[in-house]
Amino acid sequence: MKEIHSNHIIIEPNFNTEPPKPIPITLILALPRPKMLRRILRNVSMLGVKNIYLINTYKVEKAFWNSKLLKDNYYEKYLLQGLSQSKDTIVPTLHLKNRFKPFAEDELPEIIKGTIALAAHPGDFEPYPQGISDDITLAIGPEGGFTKYEIEKLNEAGFKSVHCGSRILRTETAVVALISQHKSFLG
Repeated sequence: MKEIHSNHIIIEPNFNTEPPKPIPITLILALPRPKMLRRILRNVSMLGVKNIYLINTYKVEKAFWNSKLLKDNYYEKYLLQGLSQSKDTIVPTLHLKNRFKPFAEDELPEIIKGTIALAAHPGDFEPYPQGISDDITLAIGPEGGFTKYEIEKLNEAGFKSVHCGSRILRTETAVVALISQHKSFLG
């Protein structure tokens, strides 16, 4: 505080502390239902993810794309809540991609350059690697997972399919569980 008066206080903020380091993960997420998306945006922002792509897949309800949450940057409210919890000041970038095939064929190869690209999907795949310290591009599908066609397109773009255990997880749980495996998160 700088000055205290009878009817007001003058404060002088101190901006000499750096925000926490971002986690080197780009998240590609099949658009979940709006209620779940709010929780996911808070969590990934809190965890330090700075680049998020919301994509359309076969199992994404078309009505989700008309949600108020995606209009007029209303989603920023939830990103900011996560930032304030974690004492961060760098707002993540959110990209909306409502056409899967053009995104997978035209944009994904460039997005994943220089990263380990992993597509989390239930099935007979290798387990999600733990303690990676490299940059990751992580794709997580909708409830019920990606379709066979979508997994094939992700693999063609350079993704390796991995599973996250014997249990089928809700999207919001899978996001936190997988991000928290990154070595920079573990300290």
